[in-house]
Amino acid sequence: MPFKKGNVPHNFVDITGERYGKLYVESYAGKKGDQNAWNCKCDCGNNVVVCTHYLTSGKTKSCGCLRKENKGKFQDITGYENEDIIVVSLFGKKSGKIYWNCKCKHCGKINQSAASNIKKNEATCKCIHKKRIGESNSMAGRKTKIYSKWIGMKSRCFNQKMRSYKDYGERGITICEEWLDFDNFYKWSLENGYKDGYSIERKDVNGNYCPNNCCWIPLENQAKNKRNTLYIEINNERKRLKEWCEIYGVNYKTVYQRIYKYDMSPLEALTHIGKEK
Repeated sequence: MPFKKGNVPHNFVDITGERYGKLYVESYAGKKGDQNAWNCKCDCGNNVVVCTHYLTSGKTKSCGCLRKENKGKFQDITGYENEDIIVVSLFGKKSGKIYWNCKCKHCGKINQSAASNIKKNEATCKCIHKKRIGESNSMAGRKTKIYSKWIGMKSRCFNQKMRSYKDYGERGITICEEWLDFDNFYKWSLENGYKDGYSIERKDVNGNYCPNNCCWIPLENQAKNKRNTLYIEINNERKRLKEWCEIYGVNYKTVYQRIYKYDMSPLEALTHIGKEK
């Protein structure tokens, strides 16, 4: 549609004769709402009126026939890969979507994923999902008391500035390589009876921190296994001196003095009546 002088719309750009996709702009069609519209001829022979914005932005490239032509077609993404999967072959259609066979780079398993998920890097394997759950649990584990126990254990064995180092690291007590990774220690703790208020116990007080030599016990029980814990054998039965004192109903310090100051036998120290000589 030719314009007479003075009738040209403000900021008007004439795109007559231009081509956008399959559309050829033949003439101005006037206003469509508040936008300029154009009479366009599609390569298929159909005529259509399209606004400037839809033509220049590429949103409209045909009269609609292009969508019909592309229906059923898909992009071959065989060989596409990311850090988790690689697309190995076409699987087929499911629920109207194109699915691809994807090989997991971590476990080698073949899984089917929709093309849309693959492009968004959302195609995953169950092993990756478990790994991410594990990572999430690991981060959560660092906010628990188990983490502070782990830090304390490392300090006793490796930090020479710690007062307790002389009783651990200086004596050659160390931590097994497996437990230097907190995730492994956290998992072992949950599977081996950890509870809040429990302390990690080495069964052999001269042994290292490792799964075979450790267990979780109530804090009040840990003193039973200290290096300086005094054990007494009476009638072929071995117990801590404190336990014998509780059984006989006598004061621990009194019995201790009788044995080490007055040179009494353990049984005599526990059963003596009267003043020591």
